[in-house]
Amino acid sequence: MNQTFATFSDIAHGRRSIRRFLPTPVAHETVLAILDLAARAPSGVNTQPWHVHAVSGAAKEKLSAAILA
Repeated sequence: MNQTFATFSDIAHGRRSIRRFLPTPVAHETVLAILDLAARAPSGVNTQPWHVHAVSGAAKEKLSAAILA
């Protein structure tokens, strides 16, 4: 089996959906590292259709309350 396929296959089969989260905050450096990797993700015809907003603290609590309302 091709090594690239095996790697993708492992990722695809290991994928799962998470619907409950711990209240533990994610480190700022971790968020930046994830966003750095995400910026390198391919997009169809280089359209780059995403916009990222990351919030924490009071802004996150206000947003969470608005979503739940």
